[in-house]
Parts: sequence; structure tokens; C-alpha cells
Amino acid sequence: MEADTKFPSWIQTVEKSDGHKLNNASRDFFKKALECYPHFHSRYVNCPRTAEIGVLNNHEPWVLEDHFEKSTLPQFIIANISETFHFQLTYQIRELSLAMHDALERGSFYTAAILHRSIFESVCTYYYTFRRVEEKYKQSVRLLEAIAKTKSKSEKNRLTPQYYECLYEIYSLVFRANTATSLNWAEHLKKFGSAGEPPLEPSKRIHVNDSIKDIAKVSKLPLMEAYDLMSEFVHPNYGSKTLVIRTKRPHHKHMDVVVLGDNSGNPEAALFYLDNFSEPLFYTLTLACSLHERSVRFLDAIFELISAVKKQIAH
Repeated sequence: MEADTKFPSWIQTVEKSDGHKLNNASRDFFKKALECYPHFHSRYVNCPRTAEIGVLNNHEPWVLEDHFEKSTLPQFIIANISETFHFQLTYQIRELSLAMHDALERGSFYTAAILHRSIFESVCTYYYTFRRVEEKYKQSVRLLEAIAKTKSKSEKNRLTPQYYECLYEIYSLVFRANTATSLNWAEHLKKFGSAGEPPLEPSKRIHVNDSIKDIAKVSKLPLMEAYDLMSEFVHPNYGSKTLVIRTKRPHHKHMDVVVLGDNSGNPEAALFYLDNFSEPLFYTLTLACSLHERSVRFLDAIFELISAVKKQIAH
């Protein structure tokens, strides 16, 4: 349904009638977030409920070369783990987004804040890896073009190892992103009676603060400030406690009556949420849409490269 692609309508109605009560900057950011929301929805939410992809359980070329095209095996391995990277991001964000949308529909603003911050963290962490993959891929294309252009055998011999080294660096970046963990899974699985080992060697996780600072530097957006604000409303601080307040009214000179709990349909709580979360929401949606678009372009490019190499060999 078309309505499902829109920000919760009751909150939009509150903004239309009482938006003058919002901070001017918050109102502007909310309008921009509303413009982004359908695009975000189409990329992460309006996709099949499930996706079936092939995932290699071995990345050793000498094992795989008997089963897959040898001439494009390095590129194929990269394409495979990159596809996993892309779809895991998509379905993690999809699950969080559906839950956030539902929380906002119910006026569960504390829950929505937690989910929003999780989306932001996931997008920034994936982006941290993808930016480096993108740069290495551009470098590999330049090397491949130089190899194809030169007529010097010695130059080809010099450039070819650099090209494959570049491919390995791309593989390493995506592999680390796909397997990053702070948990010893071999020991953890033993608690459940599992005799097997994890299928792949785990990699050290990327710290979310490093990811955010990295994206903030290139985007010129105040992402760390936005993250600190979201964290205030997620951690057991004063900010998070305000999100479960329905309203407050004077009782007598030294006491107020504070109503806690259900905020469904509560304009006061909705406006408070919009004032504090419109700017982070706009950044989250913008970065998520940009990441998805660039990731799709990269997958298309790597699969086109595989096809081009196969055609070149065939001729």
C-alpha cells in the first residue's frame, strides 16, 4: 500500500497542525527527512521478505578452481562476498526499519530512538568498509586499463601483480566486514554442545565511533554530534527518561504531576521527538540511500567485469 511508504501519518498530522511549535531547524530537517523517506523505504523495506543467495563456504582458489571459471575466480570470490555484504546490510536495515516504523505508529518513542540509533550505527559501519572497497576497486580498474593499453611485456609483468594485490585487498576488506566480531565463537558454540568450528576465521570488529568519524570527515556532516544526541536518548540517561513522559502539569508550588507511559497519539510527545530526532533522521536516511545506491553500482560493475573478462578470453 502507498501509505506504508510514508512516515507515520498521525505524526505528520501533528507536525502540520502544531509544527510552529518546533524549532525552525528541526522543522526544516523533518521536511527533508519526509522527502527521503519513500526512497529509503523502496531500497530497504519494499524488497522481498526473503532473499536466497549463494554464499561460498571456502575462499581458497585452488579448491574452487575445479568448480568455477578459473580465469575470473578472484573477481567471482569478491563478487560473492560483496553480494553477501550488500544483502546482509539490506535485511538488517529492513528489520530495524519495520520495527522503528511500528514503534512510531504506536508512539513508542523510546523504542524508536533505540532502533533509529541501531540503523545509524549499521549504515555508518557498512559505509566505513564500502568507501575503502570502492577506492580499491577504482584503483584495480585503472591498473586493468593500463595492462590492456600497454604493449610492453615487462610493463604488463609489473602491473599484473599489482592488480591481483589490489583484488586481494578488496577481498580482505569485505571479508573482515562480514566476519567482524568481538566474541570467541568457537568457545561460545561449545556452550551449546556444538563440536564444529565456525566456518571462517573471525576478524576484529570495526568500532562504530571510528566509522562515524570517518563518514563525518568526508561528508562534512555533524554525524558525531547527531550520534551523541541519539545516544543520550538511548542510554539510561536523563534524555531517555523523557521519552516515556506523556505530559507534565503543575500540581502545586513544589510539585508537578508527571504522566508516564503510553504516548500513542500524543502530540506533545511527537513534537518533542521531532525536535530532537529530525536532524539525525535526515542524516540516517540520506546516508542509507546513498550507501545502497553505490553498493548496487559496485555489484553491477564487478559482475560486468567478470562477463567482460570471459568474453575477452572467448575471443
